[in-house]
Order: sequence, then structure tokens, then C-alpha cells
Amino acid sequence: MGLAVLLPGQAPGRRELALLEDLVRVDPLCFEAMLRVMEIDAANGRTADALRKYQRYARRLKLEYDDFPPPELHDAFEVLKSTPARHAKFAPPRRRPTDAQTDPWRRTSIDAPVVAVLPVRYLGSDRKGGALAAAMGEDITMMLSGCRWFNVLSRSATHSFPLDMPFIPKDFVNRTGADYLIYGAVVDRGEDWTVTVELADAETGLIGWAKRYNTSRDEIMLSSSELCPLIVAALDPAIAESEQSIFRKPSLSATGSVAAYDHLVIGYRHYYAGEWAQALSAFRRATHEDNTYAHAYAMMAITIYYVAQVERNDDWRDQMKQAERLARRALKIDPSEAKACNILGQVLDWQGCHDEAVGYLDTAASRNPSFAGASTARAYHAVMTGGFDKAKSLMQTAIRLRVGDSGLGLCLPAKALADLHLGNYEESLQTAHWAMRLTQGFWLVCQVLAAALLAAGDTDAASKVTMAMKQRYGRLSREEFAGWFPYDNRGIGSPVADTLQHFGWR
Repeated sequence: MGLAVLLPGQAPGRRELALLEDLVRVDPLCFEAMLRVMEIDAANGRTADALRKYQRYARRLKLEYDDFPPPELHDAFEVLKSTPARHAKFAPPRRRPTDAQTDPWRRTSIDAPVVAVLPVRYLGSDRKGGALAAAMGEDITMMLSGCRWFNVLSRSATHSFPLDMPFIPKDFVNRTGADYLIYGAVVDRGEDWTVTVELADAETGLIGWAKRYNTSRDEIMLSSSELCPLIVAALDPAIAESEQSIFRKPSLSATGSVAAYDHLVIGYRHYYAGEWAQALSAFRRATHEDNTYAHAYAMMAITIYYVAQVERNDDWRDQMKQAERLARRALKIDPSEAKACNILGQVLDWQGCHDEAVGYLDTAASRNPSFAGASTARAYHAVMTGGFDKAKSLMQTAIRLRVGDSGLGLCLPAKALADLHLGNYEESLQTAHWAMRLTQGFWLVCQVLAAALLAAGDTDAASKVTMAMKQRYGRLSREEFAGWFPYDNRGIGSPVADTLQHFGWR
């Protein structure tokens, strides 16, 4: 929408103004329309009207979205307050049109960094060494793909270059778009073996991070699957540190504001530490710096969702509605934002809107098949709608991608519930105990553990878990508490409800 400043004598008709005001009422996130309304009023000498409309708009944003008007709109408000109406000059909006990128094959600063795990070399004479190196490269690639905020090239792409030709990083970058290269080598030093991993800038070849792991032949043959998660756990923050230091902004932080990106990085640090309030505050500050920051809005929605689910207080429905609004706002800004699609699907699912949720969940998975959160969310959806075998398959994928993820305990109840419905009681009990070790006190873990214990025949232990839940949630009826997990069809039958009834929960 053009925002050229009107000159005296060029005042538009009332119809244009009415249409713009209708647009703002229907879509308060369309701040360009609000800016145009203020501009028209100012050009026609109605400064007081423009100021009042801005103030109403600001109150509505705060009430409905817990947000503030964008900087350019606030600047226009300040200009109107201090400048004669017909001389007011508003700055054009800083938001870049979504179609500004005309070459779809050229990577821009709004895209996530691309990481390439090059073939791990083996330097030695052991016949099993080459296979071990290949397996480690495959495991590192698979685990890195679950790190959700950057893209990882497939092994077919990284192995497509002739091994007998000199490797030139710039040629590789031109053909693949990689931003970071991960080199690995397994070196046979006789009795001792070493594994060396390097993270390098793809364009320059300069090493940004490197580490050597010392082991023996027998140890590495037996425990290479344990070494790979340690390598990935070190690589993830190393990549993040590199991104932060050079301010190369991935798509999760598609912003032109360095300050906004800094707040996002701080928010992620608090988020993964389980410091929800600090994370939410940092993500909110990022959106204040850049109100078109889709990923920051998505992370606000995710944080609010997890707080609502873990704490499950009386304002749970309000929190879920707030998360839904933020997720929809993120998608309005960037329809390709996978995390916003996924969290919107989760929020809708847990509010019982399963038919609407599935489209968003499938979209998130299709945009990033290696997104562990998408597999988890679809697994919960499958349990809620009776697809128990599908839920188990999806959870196996999610568990594989969530190696070392502190949030795994919040995901495992889906697998335990699926096994309960399928009659795999021992397997369900093992998963429930695993979830309890990772996330003690989470209400769904407690529900599932009690049901799994009863199904496996351990009535005394099931009774203790149930009584502990009753002390905390005794204000709720059996149906209300079991109904926190929203099955699509009540005819499916809830093992949790049956367990609560067995122990006299009315």
C-alpha cells in the first residue's frame, strides 16, 4: 500500500477512509492501514482524530496481543503531537515486502544457516575403521538435523563430490549454499585412537571451533554411538556463537535489527535452561525491536504454551488463546514459519480442535521433516484421534531426533499412552518411568504412570501415584482431570479415567 504524503487539495474521499478503518478493525496487525488513516486525518486538519485513533489502536494491541504499535506508527504519533497537521511527514514503513526477493535460488539473510557434515575420514589400517567413520558421519548428520534452528544438508549432497579431487570450499558453497562445514577425522595412532571435529566457515575455510576426543580402538568400536551425541551437543552452541558474533541472521531470526536478534539469542538461552519468564521477556523485547519478527512471535507462543501445559493453572485457557494469537500473528508475517505452524497445531489440538490442527501439524512436518517437535506434536494428535500405531512410529522418530533434548520428558507420555491403548503394558510402564525420571511432577506423566502401573499389575504403586495426584488436583472431578487430555472421540476410552475411577476418584 502506497503511503505518499498527501498535499492540501488532494484529500481523499470519505469512502477511502472508511474502507481503511474497516480494514484496521478486521485486521489490527495491518499497521500500514492505520498509518494511512492517521496520514489522511492529518492532511485534512483532523489531528485530534488521528491521535485518538492511534490511542485506541494501541490499547487494542495491548489488550488482544499484549503488544505495542510498531516503531514507525509510534513515530508518526509523536510527529503529529509536535508538528502542525498539514506539515507532518511520516516515514515510510520499514517492513520489507514478502515478494522482494526475486531470485528464489539465492540465499538471503532471512534464511537459516546451512550446515554440511562432510564425510568423516579414517586415517589408519584397521579394516573396520572406514565403516566406523562412515557411521559416525551418518549419526552426526542425523542428530544435527534435530537441532531445529538451522538446516542440515543431506548425506547425498555432501557425498556427491569426487573423493579423488581437491576439495575447494568455495566451489562446494556455490553448489550447495552451505554456510558451515563440519570436518571429521578418525585417526589410528596405534593403541590410542583420536576423533577430531572441526567447524569451519564455508566461504573462507577458517576454523571457528575444533575439538579432539581421545579414546582407544576397543572403546570407540563399542561406544561410538555415545560419542556422537557429545559431539553434536558441542557443535550446536558453537554454531550459535558463530552466528551471534558475526550477526548473520538465520530465518528463525529474519530481522534487520541487530538488537532484536540479540534478544532472540538471549531468549533461546533462557528457554533451553527452563527459565520461562526470562525467555518470554527476551522474546517480547525482540518483537518490540522489530514488530515483523515472525520467529520471535512463534517462540513467545511456544513458551506460553509450555508454561500453560506444565503448570496447568486456572488461566490455562487464557494462556492457550494468547499462544494461539501469537502463533497466528507469526504466520501472518511469515506463512513459511514452521515453528509457528507447529505450535498453532498443538494449541488447537489441546483445545479439542483436532480437524483444524492436523493441517498445521502436517504443514510444519513437510517444511522441516527433521523437526523433532513436529513429530512429537503429530504423535500426540495421533493418540488423541485413535491412531496409536502411527503415534508410536512418530514418537520413535521424535526420540531419535531429540537425543540430549531436555524436553524429551514432555513428549514421552504420547508413546506410553499409545502402548497402553495397544495393550503393550510393560513397554508403556518403561516409557512412563523414563518420562518421570526426566520430568518429575508433570501432570500428564503422573497420569500415564499411574495408568501404566495399574495395567502392569502394580496396584500399590499405582495407588500411591494416584493419591499424590489427588492431593494436588482433588478440586477436580475424575472426568475433569482425565479430560485434560482431549481425546477426539470419547468412545476411545481413557485408561487414565479408568485408573482414577479404580481408586475412587469421583
